[in-house]
Amino acid sequence: MEPAEQQLWQQLGSQACKKARDAIFALYQNWAAAQGIQWAKRVHIPGADYDDFVQYAHLGLLEAIDRFKPELGFEFSTFARHRVKGSILNSVFRFSEKTANLNRSEQETQELVSGLLSAADTSGKNAITALSELIMDLAVDYALQNPVVETEPLMLLGSAYSSPEYNAFAGKITAKVTLLDEPLLSIIQLHYQQGMTFQQIADLLELSKGRISQLHKEALTKLCRN
Repeated sequence: MEPAEQQLWQQLGSQACKKARDAIFALYQNWAAAQGIQWAKRVHIPGADYDDFVQYAHLGLLEAIDRFKPELGFEFSTFARHRVKGSILNSVFRFSEKTANLNRSEQETQELVSGLLSAADTSGKNAITALSELIMDLAVDYALQNPVVETEPLMLLGSAYSSPEYNAFAGKITAKVTLLDEPLLSIIQLHYQQGMTFQQIADLLELSKGRISQLHKEALTKLCRN
């Protein structure tokens, strides 16, 4: 860190100096804007343009400035990169006013079930318990795909599962989504709101497809059981 920047951080920490905060922001403003443009090129959100991504990147930069502790010895840009990314991904989803239903192919459905089974912890569980957990995960998955009002009662083994009951369940699940921690929140939003596959999400978040599948399973479990 350059001495001049180090002095600004000292002023900000000891005096809560607004001028020092503004000066630090000016130092990294173009860097944050470049981060926003990079994400704009990687994630297509209808209604959001480059300026929106840059704005959210700047908001993340300001949050990073307020939270950064230079005495820990980390590079600020390394610390800020995560804050900027989180601000962008959390904010741009508001352009998706309605969750898009995913019209899964049979292959995609099989991939989902296979991923849930492989990610499930079946140690010490009997087959009935493992199957029950899988069914609940699939129920949460369906609610995330279809959070809208059902015009006709769902039929399950000859009994009507009424729309009010379904809507209450789906509403409870979707309300919990924003309470998820990262990267679970981004995975759920990218998959269910943007219709991205696990492979696309893996490429975007720079994780393996298998890891995305595990985190997706973890997110469904949290939404179902918390």
